[in-house]
Amino acid sequence: MELRPYRQSDHEQVVSLHELSPRDAGDHQGAGQPDDDLRDIAAAYTADGGEFWVGEIDGRIAATGAFRQTPSETAEITRLRVAPEYRGRGYGGLMLDKLEERAKELGYELLHLESPEGEEAARKLFDRAGYSMHERRVVDGDVRLMYLKWLAPPEAAKEMTPEEEAAFYADWDVSQEVTEYAKKLLREGATPEQAMERVLASELYAVWCGKKRCFAVGYDSLELYEDLHSSVRSDQYIGSIEEKAAAHFDAAAATTSEPAPVSDAPEESDEPVFAEMGMRIKPSRLAVEMAAFSRAVGLSRPIRYIHFLALFSGATIVGMEQEELDRLVANKDLAVELAQAFADLYGDDTAGESVERVQG
Repeated sequence: MELRPYRQSDHEQVVSLHELSPRDAGDHQGAGQPDDDLRDIAAAYTADGGEFWVGEIDGRIAATGAFRQTPSETAEITRLRVAPEYRGRGYGGLMLDKLEERAKELGYELLHLESPEGEEAARKLFDRAGYSMHERRVVDGDVRLMYLKWLAPPEAAKEMTPEEEAAFYADWDVSQEVTEYAKKLLREGATPEQAMERVLASELYAVWCGKKRCFAVGYDSLELYEDLHSSVRSDQYIGSIEEKAAAHFDAAAATTSEPAPVSDAPEESDEPVFAEMGMRIKPSRLAVEMAAFSRAVGLSRPIRYIHFLALFSGATIVGMEQEELDRLVANKDLAVELAQAFADLYGDDTAGESVERVQG
């Protein structure tokens, strides 16, 4: 495979490749529509401190990869794709190596990227390449894994003096206050634009700007508030499902008779994350199933959305209280049986295969 910089004549093939695999590693998750950057690749990447590369085989675009500047000496890896018929040949690793090489030559010190949870091939690729997964984030109900890699030893890695450490954590506390204020405004219904305007006019922001800080936060960037808005809406959406699951769980505990059937709300759309895995279920029905599953496997409280999702995505269950995790493990066979029944009822063959991976 020949690696070379993107040319305008590649545009049609690049767009076609991404339409074949819209959720691969490095999928763009910035502000605006997901494919805004593909409309004008030169403007989105090469004119913004980044580069877009393609891998060509016999005149055909078989792989893509890109990076672009983010604050300071950091860059985001994105659009890392390999055409389905060329996967499993190491082309993704070759492209990632090239992107790292070019980013380092341009002076970038830290690379970061995100990938859908459950993409095992992507996870193995990043592990081999030396990336560390530092955060799980839910964006519009979609679970994303955040990875990073230092291209040069970070100065921040050196041991801080007690005074430097105290200053860092003091600044961190102030930044968290400002961020929580922004999220509060968004939860109350403010638009990202309104939240930014009110934050910049607040006493909290004046305090933040009152002295030189150990790190920068883009409180004057609308993109920050758009990201926070997505996070807030996702938290509210998942919180609503979990509240309904708790209500069904408690109602079942309070009666010895069969719970009354629950009708789906007619205006509800399919739950988007489960739909992407081939399972069609309304959020209200999902809450009922989560409650029923939890009681059946002996949990003392309803399973969280993210943990129920892990049963089908093959992701590791993280953050569950040890006592609850022990109960789930003790009833693993039943849990797998119930998850399989759920996949059979609401899904297609792909959903069933996901449960088989969990069982294995």
